[in-house]
Amino acid sequence: MTKLKGLGRGLSALISTELPTEGSAAKKLDLPDSVQIRYIELSKITPNPNQPRTIFLETEINELCDSIKEKGVIQPVLLRKTGFDSYQIVAGERRFRAAKKAGLSFIPSIVKEISDIETLEIAIIENVQRQDLNPVEEARAYQRLSDEFSLSQADIASRVGKDRATVANLLRILKLNPNVVSMIEKGEITLGHGKVLLTIRDEKAQGNLALKVKNEGLSVRDLENLVAEVGVLDRGRATKPRRQKVEGHLSSIEAQLRAKLGTKVTVSGSEKGKIVIEYFSQEELSRLLEIIL
Repeated sequence: MTKLKGLGRGLSALISTELPTEGSAAKKLDLPDSVQIRYIELSKITPNPNQPRTIFLETEINELCDSIKEKGVIQPVLLRKTGFDSYQIVAGERRFRAAKKAGLSFIPSIVKEISDIETLEIAIIENVQRQDLNPVEEARAYQRLSDEFSLSQADIASRVGKDRATVANLLRILKLNPNVVSMIEKGEITLGHGKVLLTIRDEKAQGNLALKVKNEGLSVRDLENLVAEVGVLDRGRATKPRRQKVEGHLSSIEAQLRAKLGTKVTVSGSEKGKIVIEYFSQEELSRLLEIIL
């Protein structure tokens, strides 16, 4: 598959020169004079059903709506044609929603011929750059790039301007207990908590600990210590408290390593000893080597 140019560098890199437009409008929007800005009827535009962002806060829409009523839509939305006189949003759904709520009939737009994979990539890039996606939405978007377009983690990282380890760690979050994934998506626990819970292979144990984090307001460090003390094994069997095996500061070191590497780590010994790092697939081994090396 031919690598697409311009991705990962912002939307401006995706806007090529086309028909001339009035320079004043383009300059106000910080766009090249040659970009054609059109005013498209909102009724002819539909949202992208594959938009990676699934949660739009009403407060954000209301704030943008108020701004649009006062100053108009400053930045055009990016559209692609879906029919003779119909369009689909590639980037700018929040602006579209706010403009609709503000009672506008038209919205400034840039219309481009964009493929399905480019549409998904651009939507990811726009949201990631603005930090609009929660970790689960971002992970699911990367998973779609992998599943639907057969892209490797390295390809995805290159296209969206992220390092491979970041993409790999986000994709691993989707392997957690579905209830835990939902809690991360809702912001009830953090991505950091999720990384610690990945060191536990038993989904029931993951869910129980996630609920404890939520109900008791535990920090990531609290969870690390709890996992180290309880010693939950991969199959959900409890061992003797870890502090009987790994005493004092070694227990804390072990917990930190598990959280950093996102896998089971065992530290043993006093003045001399060993660190055992476990992996459960070839892909996980590659991820660990990338982190360590």
